[in-house]
Amino acid sequence: ARARAATTVQARARGRMVRAQEQLERLDDAAFADWLGIPPSETRYMWVARRARKEELPAYWEEYADGDEPYYYNTVTGETQWDHPTWLKYNQIYREAKELREHRKVHTSRPPTRSAADAAVAALVVAKEAAREATANGQTARAAHKATEEKDARKAAHGEAARKATEEEAARKA
Repeated sequence: ARARAATTVQARARGRMVRAQEQLERLDDAAFADWLGIPPSETRYMWVARRARKEELPAYWEEYADGDEPYYYNTVTGETQWDHPTWLKYNQIYREAKELREHRKVHTSRPPTRSAADAAVAALVVAKEAAREATANGQTARAAHKATEEKDARKAAHGEAARKATEEEAARKA
């Protein structure tokens, strides 16, 4: 009987921990939704906030802090900014999802069920974003390649100047 009581207490404690964790995740999602400009009344767009919360910094971006305030530095372009590099991306995803949903409401005689409509909107927006990211990644890769080529050219020029200086010094000594 004691073992069963202990097991019941442990199960209840685990249940409370799981509920607390879920509540924290909802708070995090709500904070990200607020950050993206999604009003609390528009819960159907929380998937955008969840996706934004899980994404890491894009390639070539680093996070630094000025006191308590984070800022972001792009190692390829040398750009520094206060806004998180993905803010614009996810704000745009939210706006496009909302626009698609509104467009669908106006242009269909019988709207699909809420979950089907949300899934369709999410799929369209995600596909659009994937295409945009592929283009951006190609441009970022080209910029990184160009930066590397410029760095190599500077090294080569510096090496050539050092070689000439050494030859001139040797000629003066001779």
